[in-house]
Amino acid sequence: MLRSRLFKILTLTIVIFASIAFECFAVGEGVEDHASSSSPEVQSHYQVETTHLEPWERSKLINRLKQRFLDLNLPQDLQVSEIKLSHTEIEDQLESLRRQLNTDGDRKSLESLDLTQDRWKAHALILRDAAHDSPNIAILTTPYHWKSLTEKIRLHAFARVEGIDIDALHKELDRDYNYNPINSLARYILPKTPESEFRSLLPRFPL
Repeated sequence: MLRSRLFKILTLTIVIFASIAFECFAVGEGVEDHASSSSPEVQSHYQVETTHLEPWERSKLINRLKQRFLDLNLPQDLQVSEIKLSHTEIEDQLESLRRQLNTDGDRKSLESLDLTQDRWKAHALILRDAAHDSPNIAILTTPYHWKSLTEKIRLHAFARVEGIDIDALHKELDRDYNYNPINSLARYILPKTPESEFRSLLPRFPL
């Protein structure tokens, strides 16, 4: 009898949770549809600026990224190297980077690496739609405690991963709890929506 009661309680809980989830997504889609119809431009939450990082510290972060890949048993011949860009090339990449951060905020693309000397969080951002022979990784830092969206994300360097397809790399990194969406880092200061409130109830790590 006890088992039967527990089963009924569990079933009722699942039904209620599913109902709440459906309503949250429905409201979220309505808000998103209204926003897209009334404003054609993507709202910019994140600002990015280029900032100098000492060569030894850039090298340390790229080596840290290599170690992350080794820990995930990625191909042994996988290569990660820093890519030097001209000022003009950096400016071109910067605009694309801003667009990715502000349109793909809920998509996993940031691999957490370490803390810098000034205690900012360092990340490797997997760049979307990177062209052949172009950088497919950006080395960024974000505030340790993000208090306001006026605090800018710092861009320090670019790198390229070779030896694995970027889509395959996404799938492999998805198993790593260090791999997160940008919005998860700024979740306490981003504007609240029904969808974001629902997502906050879900597990943050892969099950």
